[in-house]
Amino acid sequence: MFRKIQRKFPRQSHRSRNAIATGITAVSAALGAAGGPIGMIVAGALGAGVGLFLGTILERDARRASAHDRELDREIGVTEGTVGSPNEARISLDAVEARESAEHETATKELEALADELR
Repeated sequence: MFRKIQRKFPRQSHRSRNAIATGITAVSAALGAAGGPIGMIVAGALGAGVGLFLGTILERDARRASAHDRELDREIGVTEGTVGSPNEARISLDAVEARESAEHETATKELEALADELR
């Protein structure tokens, strides 16, 4: 039975969720102190539930953001590509320089042709 539960809910670190739940429980119990011991217990229990709920939502959002970042890193080649490879960078730089040189020559010829027409 315990193994089935472990497979369904794999063990994960829930530090942020637990910290949020503990903080809200403590604040709720302190506020419930106005109602005496029973008020502290009821407010603490409600605070624990709210804290676990909010902590779970925040952890889920953090996991989604992390997964999105990993996907973007994979797409642009940070984790599974050649970003930072000196050979790839050199080839790319050579291609850019060749293209810019060709564009410069074309622009120079066009300007010279216009200058000849104006003379």
